[in-house]
Amino acid sequence: MRAKESCASPQTDGSCHSSQRVAGSACPISPSLFAVQRILDQHPEAHITEDDYAALLGINPTSVSHRVNSGTLMAWRISHKDVRYPAWQMSDGRVLPHLRDILAALPDPNHPRSTST
Repeated sequence: MRAKESCASPQTDGSCHSSQRVAGSACPISPSLFAVQRILDQHPEAHITEDDYAALLGINPTSVSHRVNSGTLMAWRISHKDVRYPAWQMSDGRVLPHLRDILAALPDPNHPRSTST
């Protein structure tokens, strides 16, 4: 019996490139990851790259990453080097007030930060 395969980054139709297949699980690697990727593909204006987010906040990209780790920003990790930040977290160049409290109130299994590859 052949091992099931998964892909590191599924295509929008749910298929995988053969170079992205990994033995051990079904493709796509995670239904939630595929759903996030589909939303990002359909609404590019709804998310911001780490570098762009850092520029908008006037800080360096490492500081943006630290804010995610401390729970003050939300991010989706699409792959090792591809992290996206929902644009709605910011208004007028500032992070929304009380965002940390809102993020802390989200249940972990449904929290986009817990989506991993």
